[in-house]
Amino acid sequence: MTRLNRVRRAGTLDLLAAVASVAMVAAGFAGWLAPGSDVRGILTWFIGCLLGSVLVMVPLAWLLGRIAFGLRGGARPDAIPAAAAHIILPTLFSGLLLVTFLPLILQFDAGEFAATSGLLPTGYLARWLFATAGLFGGSALIYAIRLARRRRLTPSRRDP
Repeated sequence: MTRLNRVRRAGTLDLLAAVASVAMVAAGFAGWLAPGSDVRGILTWFIGCLLGSVLVMVPLAWLLGRIAFGLRGGARPDAIPAAAAHIILPTLFSGLLLVTFLPLILQFDAGEFAATSGLLPTGYLARWLFATAGLFGGSALIYAIRLARRRRLTPSRRDP
């Protein structure tokens, strides 16, 4: 175990979390591919969401970051303020959730969804809005804590 930790330069708890994450993803993937499920439809939707997030959301976040922080063509990427991450990350995750749940929000194939899952496709817009509010609220809380900690650790510039 210590040799593996030296190679990875991480602790045992980090390794355990990584193994548990891989196991959960594998279990979820095995559940998706259970007999009687629409494997082709699931994989098509998964690949579509992946491509949509990479080909649409990442360039859109880059463009919005350029617009929001006034960076021009020759500006260095480190010129983006540290607070930008507290805006960009919730925006990306909210957009990814929107891309994933858009058919349910717009209620495309509501009958087929109800027949397949046994659930009604209602309330997904409210859930997406609550998730988005939670992402931005959590990000604002983390930013406020970091700001307060930085102010507490930074010595005052007042003259004695």
